[in-house]
Amino acid sequence: MPKSTVKKSRLFREFSKLPEKYVNHNHLKNLRSATNDFLGRNPKLTKSYLYFMLFVYDLEFFTIDWVSEEYRMSRGSVCDRIVTPL
Repeated sequence: MPKSTVKKSRLFREFSKLPEKYVNHNHLKNLRSATNDFLGRNPKLTKSYLYFMLFVYDLEFFTIDWVSEEYRMSRGSVCDRIVTPL
């Protein structure tokens, strides 16, 4: 089996940010109108789902444990209420 080209210290990370060249400019001043427009077109989505998607927008990957620490919620609550329904 070939050796991995990834450093061992990078193998077991909790999250990884995307390089800046892949993240578009953020226009947070339009957040309220964009939120109302987006949620109006998608009635099954709630603000908590939208906020979660904005929270993880610039991440390449994440673990439920890391998200639960950042959200200050239990692992089960984050998994059941936010991640699984999406």
